[in-house]
Amino acid sequence: MLPQAAKRALMDHLREVRSIHELDLAEGYGRVFMPYALERKYPNAAFEWGWQWVFPQQRRWRDPKTGQQGRHHMDESIVQRAVKEAVRRAGIAKRASCHTFRHHAELRIMPSRDTRSMEGWQQSKLYSA
Repeated sequence: MLPQAAKRALMDHLREVRSIHELDLAEGYGRVFMPYALERKYPNAAFEWGWQWVFPQQRRWRDPKTGQQGRHHMDESIVQRAVKEAVRRAGIAKRASCHTFRHHAELRIMPSRDTRSMEGWQQSKLYSA
């Protein structure tokens, strides 16, 4: 579903994020926050690559109680600003945002569905687990 140019860029980004994660692990960190039930059920999951954020923060967080450090996800406003700037630089006159991509993806995934008749985001398959 991703264009080849985006796929290559994403794979490059993931390689870079993985190297940051491996460096964090080597320094004794490299964890993400896990909800309590998952942390009990899968005690090592917080360190595993599959649970790491695709867009992690640049700096690690530190839990004042335990002293543990890890990374949260990048703040959404950073991505929103980047999309806004990309739209501006591309010379697109219409407003576009991250939410625009959600609608575009939904139309591509469910092209035969009449999205005008949807009663809110709850009915969207993109948001249901």
